[in-house]
Amino acid sequence: YSQAAVRPLISLLDRYKFTVAENTPLEQEVALDPELLGHVFENLLAAYNPETGAVARKTTGSFYTPRSVVDFMVDESLVTYLGSRLEEKCPGCSDAEPRLRRLLAYTDASHNFSPEDVSTLVEAINEVRILDPACGSGAFPLGVLHKLVSLLQKLDPGNAAWKARQVANADRLEVGRDAAFAAIEEAFSRDQGDYARKLYLIENCLYGVDIQPIAVQIAKLRCFVSLVVEQEPDDTLPNRGILPLPNLETNFVAANTLLGLQRLGQLALRDRAIDEKEEELRRVRRRHFLAKRWPQKKELRARDKELRQELATLLETSQTLSGPEAKCLAGWDPYHADLWADFFDTEWMFSLRRGFDIVLGNPPYVRQEEIKELKPRFKGDYFCYTGTADLYVYFFEKAFDLLRPGGVLCFISSNKYFRSGYGEKLRQFLAENGDVRLLIDFGDAPVFSAIAYPSIVLVRKTRETREKAKLRSKKPAPPRTPSAASHVKVLRWEPGPTIEEFPEVFRDKSFELPQRELTPAGWRLERPIKLALLEKLRGAGTPLGEYVGGKFYYGVKTGLNEAFVVDRATRDRLIAEHPSSAAVLKPYLRGREIKRWQILSQDLWLIFIPWHFPMQDDPVIQGASVAAEEEFKKKYPAVFNHLSKFRPSLASRAEAETGIRYEWYALQRWRPEYWKEFGRTKIVYPDIYERQSFAWDDSGYFLANTCYFVPTTEQWLMGLFNSLVVEWFYGLISNRVRGGYLRAFTDYMKQVPIPKIGKAAQKDIKSEVRTILDAKRKDPGAPVGDLEARIEGTVAHLYGLTEDEFSSILSDLDLPDPVRLGALNAYRETAKELGR
Repeated sequence: YSQAAVRPLISLLDRYKFTVAENTPLEQEVALDPELLGHVFENLLAAYNPETGAVARKTTGSFYTPRSVVDFMVDESLVTYLGSRLEEKCPGCSDAEPRLRRLLAYTDASHNFSPEDVSTLVEAINEVRILDPACGSGAFPLGVLHKLVSLLQKLDPGNAAWKARQVANADRLEVGRDAAFAAIEEAFSRDQGDYARKLYLIENCLYGVDIQPIAVQIAKLRCFVSLVVEQEPDDTLPNRGILPLPNLETNFVAANTLLGLQRLGQLALRDRAIDEKEEELRRVRRRHFLAKRWPQKKELRARDKELRQELATLLETSQTLSGPEAKCLAGWDPYHADLWADFFDTEWMFSLRRGFDIVLGNPPYVRQEEIKELKPRFKGDYFCYTGTADLYVYFFEKAFDLLRPGGVLCFISSNKYFRSGYGEKLRQFLAENGDVRLLIDFGDAPVFSAIAYPSIVLVRKTRETREKAKLRSKKPAPPRTPSAASHVKVLRWEPGPTIEEFPEVFRDKSFELPQRELTPAGWRLERPIKLALLEKLRGAGTPLGEYVGGKFYYGVKTGLNEAFVVDRATRDRLIAEHPSSAAVLKPYLRGREIKRWQILSQDLWLIFIPWHFPMQDDPVIQGASVAAEEEFKKKYPAVFNHLSKFRPSLASRAEAETGIRYEWYALQRWRPEYWKEFGRTKIVYPDIYERQSFAWDDSGYFLANTCYFVPTTEQWLMGLFNSLVVEWFYGLISNRVRGGYLRAFTDYMKQVPIPKIGKAAQKDIKSEVRTILDAKRKDPGAPVGDLEARIEGTVAHLYGLTEDEFSSILSDLDLPDPVRLGALNAYRETAKELGR
């Protein structure tokens, strides 16, 4: 091994200046910010794992939350929590929020609270219990810490009230009261008093959980750094006057937040000895928090282990927990830095029985395909469970379970639950069990470097949610008492400002939306006038899903396009080698080749070899699906030889979704119930598009899995689907992806209303559509704006839109002036024809 001189770590760190105010949005002249530890953690997660071929970040869904976002969420959570405490003292007071916002601002402005209000606020801070259930490297706990310190500096500059609260807390102790009093005196003797503020906030108010031990260690380290900077060395004192750092093993724990203990018995009826043992365990951990020397720590940890084992025995014998779970609970060692627990329990790990006042954070974004092994457990434990729900959905419900009634949830997460099918139960859960106070949809703004479409939600819990049987009952929820939170502050982020500016943008551009608009069917963050127009369109016709009898189909997934998709030359060669090849070669279309009104085919062909379900009425399919390999080779020798070139790759494909292993030479996925529909007339559309892009197919194309289609003979529907009214409607009910594109998901497409239409209007639209299609076949670049405008005018009247309503829709779509004016003029011409 080679050797090299390495500069000592402590002397290296001594070269840098650390800022005290980590996780504040203020710009400060510092060489090294403690927040750097958060970025270190994020980069560690991004390290490539050569064994799995993945990065840790992808596996865990962990991403570092920007400072401005943390600060905003902390402020909003504290405004809600502290506002409710003031409301309890002064019901009906309406000026608490602006005064709290002034207090929370990082400025030198004095507060305008009365002495009674100050006492209420200091007590509220003393009593608050805050949890980040996926704390990562501690961005949110540290953000809360520094904000609460700032509040105490303004409310209690001399620290008298804060010290009095800590003395009162210590006075309630049955054991260790004198030691607690001595520790308080020592802590409050630190410079400027911020050490004592931080110490007791960390000990009593802040908690974090994360499944990654390294994240928990970094979060604790950041707390240590935050405390260290509050102490000035004094060479005349032992240890230069620096107090030993606290032990945070029972404030920040490594555990799986989403999996709890399955209690068997009612806690109210359990053995009294359990309560006595738990109280002793709490005392041990309280003493350990401030233990200064290793022999004392070692003794307390040994006693902690004894108590855990004794408690596990009591819980099992009292039938509060099953034997395996009791052993699991006893085996959890909070002092083992490298392990994480596969369960989470606030009473056991944090010695807390009452719920949290605030749960906030950034739950991990892990796709549902990555959590298959957890789904059986989630299905039994969570009301919001659906088989396709991503991991963050369960963090929402768990957060509610951990909150006390009246507690505050504030999360930044994916916005997909706003409208997705798997988000329906979560939407219902949040709206029925809480007052939604705030919703921000960032769209595709780059809040995170790798997760698109983030959103912020803040909800105040109004109902207990831990009894899942009641939640799952079909009985309607009782009506709630109206409150100020019956309106939600909403913001849809528009491109332009930076993320750092979003608090100001929210203040200036947010608007109120009645909470009744947040229905299980979907959350649409639009102004009420726009939602009313949306509902008018819904009521003007029959949903497309009902109109076509649910016949929405998508294309074939081959599993290896390079094997199954061939060009014209290869197609002709295979047929020349053996004529039977023609039976399994189908004209093929990809999503990128479907444009508005037209198909720009690249003359590709699909080798259509389905698996299982032999079709008795089609000799090709019957012989090609599950026939033995030799029979297939004999029947289609040219195709067999072609596919054999790709055999290793084809044979290594995963099993089909049904669990049936398909033959190596067969397509990975196809739908036997509708394969014949490919050969009939249909409206086709790509899975992603910027503008409505529906085209007519009468050539029998087989489609790639990047395409969808609706089999129909009603060509007039093309005009409707490509209309600006439908484009506006679809844009409102669906989610835009990065770049402003739309995804053609069936869950949304089936909602498009098909208005009642007479034969004359249907004939007019069909005529315009045919003229457009003919023009595009002759010249793909042919101008068809006038024809489209005439369709727009007719469609707007079919939906019963007034000129103002239609004009509003056109303005929302941000169209070029010629398109907008042409459609509006066509609307007026149609109105004249209709005598309106």
